[in-house]
This record gives sequence, structure tokens and C-alpha cells, in this order.
Amino acid sequence: MRLAVDPREGVVRLTLPRRAALAAGLEWAESQRVWIEAAIAKLPERAPFGPGVEFPFEGRTLRIDWRADHPRTVRIEGDRLIVGGPEDLVGARVLRWLRAEARRKLEGETRSLAGRAGITVGRVRIGDPRSRWGSCSAKGDIAYSWRLLLAPPAVREATVAHELAHRRHMHHGPEFHAEVGDWARERGIETLYGLGNETAHGVAAFNGGDFGVGNGLHFNNVEALNAAVLARLPQVASVLVKGSRFMKMERVVQAIEQSRQQQKEAGHDA
Repeated sequence: MRLAVDPREGVVRLTLPRRAALAAGLEWAESQRVWIEAAIAKLPERAPFGPGVEFPFEGRTLRIDWRADHPRTVRIEGDRLIVGGPEDLVGARVLRWLRAEARRKLEGETRSLAGRAGITVGRVRIGDPRSRWGSCSAKGDIAYSWRLLLAPPAVREATVAHELAHRRHMHHGPEFHAEVGDWARERGIETLYGLGNETAHGVAAFNGGDFGVGNGLHFNNVEALNAAVLARLPQVASVLVKGSRFMKMERVVQAIEQSRQQQKEAGHDA
């Protein structure tokens, strides 16, 4: 059984195994009320795109600079997103621009990396899926979330590499993880940590074929992974955490957030 809170709508979703009884699932979900309430409380306030609103964009912050007499073609100037036209259409115009930018950048990056790797790709689509950054079909079509533009570029690049790795390996087995490890090493990623049996192959590939030499480390439990991440945190500018709730990756994110909050309370930059 699994619980998740939709970050866009604040809706709680309960997923049950195929043969699980609904009554038992609901009883279990009720026992998780404290976790659910805490997860909902952590959700940021939904701020529609409007004049003066600031939002993350490729690792920096943009502020929407709207004036009715601005040109209607949306563009970036420094840390401002220039938007013109009727005020009540600002949100829709910014969203269309974000989707178009996501399509332009993700299609270009996908086809560029695919060409260098000798991988064929079908259509590249942009959408707004609820629970994943991207997906790859057996036909070679790749879909991404436009929200990748709100994350640092490294997140977008890692997602592109992940989906292209599926063009060779339509699974998350050893070969797939080795492909991702090779990509991370070639891209100059400083450190790669893996959790779970299969990721050991990605760590070995990252280390040039050796499980124990290099900046790739493999962990058998999330507690050890957390300790390593927190020890490394002061020396790095950003951390990309990829995985699923099944792999307890949210515990890694929570540990990072708690560490940052403690540093702020202590008067240190985070």
C-alpha cells in the first residue's frame, strides 16, 4: 500500500496492491493521518502566474514584469520575464511560454544526446503528468513534464539521459543503471550514490567499471545513504535525488531539508 499527496491539488491518493481489501487500505490510510497532515502542511501555497510573481526557472528566480504596453512576445531580460497584453491573460500567456520553452529545449537536448549516442527517438511530447518528470514508450516516444524548466538544468539533463537509457533498456535492471552511470561520469557529475541492488551497476559504471574506486558509492540502506549525503552537503552546490517512494527517496529529501533548516536557524548559509 502507498500514500501520496498530489503537490498540485493537495489530493491524497491511496494505491493498493491488486488483491488488497479496500477496507483494510482505508484503515491503514487513517492510521497515517499524522503523516498526511504534515505532508499537506508542507505544500507551498499555489501562486498563479501573475504580475510581480516570482518563480524558479532553470536554477534561478524570475519575476513577472507585466505592463499592458509591453510587447506581447514573452521574453527574459535579466531576472525579469517581460509580459504584455491584458492583465487577466498574463497567467495563460506565461504558461504557454513555459510549455513552448520546455518543448524547444527538451526536444533539442533529447535529439542532440540521442544523436551522439546513436539512439533513435520517436516523438517528443510535453505535458503535465502528476507523478513523473518523464516517460518513454516502447515505440520510442518520449514525454516530459513542462515543469522541468522550473528545476535546475542538471535535473533536466539527468531526466533526458534517464529516458534515453530506456531506448536501449526498457526496464530498470543492471544494464539500464550501467547506462546511467556511464552518462553521469561522461557529464562530469562529481559524485554518484546508489541505493538498492540494481544501482550498484550504475555506481560501478560511474567508477569506470570498479565498485570500490572513485566517487561513486553504493549503499544497502537509506540510513547510511542519508549520512553520506549530509556529510557531503556542505561541499556541493546542488543535489539531485532520483528514485521512488518505494525506495524511500523522500526520506533523503526530508533529511536534506531538515539539515538546511538547522543551518538557517544556526545563522549559516544553506
